[in-house]
Amino acid sequence: MKPRTATLAAVLSCATFTLASAAAELVPSPNALRSFGPIHPRIAPDGSRIAVSYQGAICTLPANGGALTRLTSAPGWDVEPAWSPDSQRIAFMNAGNLTAGELLIVNAADGRRLASPPGVRAQGPLWWHPDGRRILGRFAKTGAPVGPAWCDVASGEITRITGIPDNWAMRVRGSFALSPDSGQVVFAEHQDREGEQTGNNGPQANLWRVSSAGGEPEKLCQWPSRIHGICFTATGRGVYLVTDRGGAEHVDGHFATARKVDQAIARGDYVHATP
Repeated sequence: MKPRTATLAAVLSCATFTLASAAAELVPSPNALRSFGPIHPRIAPDGSRIAVSYQGAICTLPANGGALTRLTSAPGWDVEPAWSPDSQRIAFMNAGNLTAGELLIVNAADGRRLASPPGVRAQGPLWWHPDGRRILGRFAKTGAPVGPAWCDVASGEITRITGIPDNWAMRVRGSFALSPDSGQVVFAEHQDREGEQTGNNGPQANLWRVSSAGGEPEKLCQWPSRIHGICFTATGRGVYLVTDRGGAEHVDGHFATARKVDQAIARGDYVHATP
C-alpha cells in the first residue's frame, strides 16, 4: 500500500470510529432524567409516589420514575395536590383561574371522588393534619379564602389560627407551611399595605412561627427579600425558603433562637447545612 493511501485509510478509520462513538453517545440511557413541566409536586408520606398538577389535572407517578397516572378530568384547573397521612387520599382545589376553587378529595389510586368538605373554597397550598381529619390552608364558604385556617374534612367547619395577622399583606402575599408533626406553622409577612404600590416599604419579609393550635407568634427574623414559598425540612427542625434573593435557602437548621438567625443574616450566612 502506498504511503498516501495508508494515511487516507487511517484517517477514514479514525473518522469512522469517532462517528460510531458519537452515535453511541446519542443513545439515551434508560435511567436518564427527564422533565415534562408539571407544577405543585408533592411527595407521598410513604415516599412511594409524587402527586403533581399537569395540564390541569391531578396526576401521580412513582417516586423512582415511571408512568404518569391521571386521576382527574373535570373542567377547570385541578391544582395544589396534598397527600393524606396514609397516602391513600389526595386533596386539591378545582380552580377556574389557577388561584382559588372548590376543595375536593380523590382516591390516590384510581381518582375516584371521595367525600369532600361541603361548600368550601380553597386557595394556595394545602397540608393534612396527621389525624387525617383536618386540612390546613386558606378557606372560605363565601367570598375570598382567608387563612391560614383548619378545615374539618367531614363538616367543612373552618377555624382560623390565632396569632397570624389577618391583614392585606398576609391575604395577598403571605406564605406559610405546616411542620411535619403539625405542631407549628411558619409564615412570612411582607411590608406591603393596601392602597399603596407594592414595595413602597421595602421587600423585606418578617418570618414568624406559631403553634398550629394558635397563640402568640415568635419572630424568627426579618428576611431581606420577598418570600414566595416555605417548606419544612423532613425533621421539622428548619425550613427552606423560595425567595427573591436568588433561589432556595435553608434557614437555621435547629430554630435555636431568633437571635441566632439574625446574626447569621448579618454575616450574610443564609444557608445552614444542618439537616
